[in-house]
Amino acid sequence: MSKFAGLQLTLDEPARMTILHPVTRKPLVDNDGKEAFIELLSAESQAARDHEKKALDAQLQRRRGEVMTADEIQSDIAARIAALVRGWHLVGLDGATLEVPMTAENVAEMFKQPSWLREQVEGFLFNRVNFAPRSSKI
Repeated sequence: MSKFAGLQLTLDEPARMTILHPVTRKPLVDNDGKEAFIELLSAESQAARDHEKKALDAQLQRRRGEVMTADEIQSDIAARIAALVRGWHLVGLDGATLEVPMTAENVAEMFKQPSWLREQVEGFLFNRVNFAPRSSKI
């Protein structure tokens, strides 16, 4: 155990982000009244660190002077988010449940292009308060 263990947050438990409508900012709800959500690990979790290490290794192996394309950068961002998703209940803007299996490919595809949902997820991921243990000390 590190002598600095008392300074560490527990960031390897998923937190549930309620998906908000991009215009009304109210929770998206399916036709049965169930809120849409995505369960995420923190951007500082072990899974995030593992992804960052792999991405950095890949960048270091690129040929000298070779620049990443915009598509490659977008794919890397989507892959990072995909590495942190642990569950979901997706609802369309019309209230219909989206029966999309949660696979790494589907998650990466959903976040490949910047969108209102990716913006919500990124904001949630980088806010430590969302992942702090619920305690009377906070």
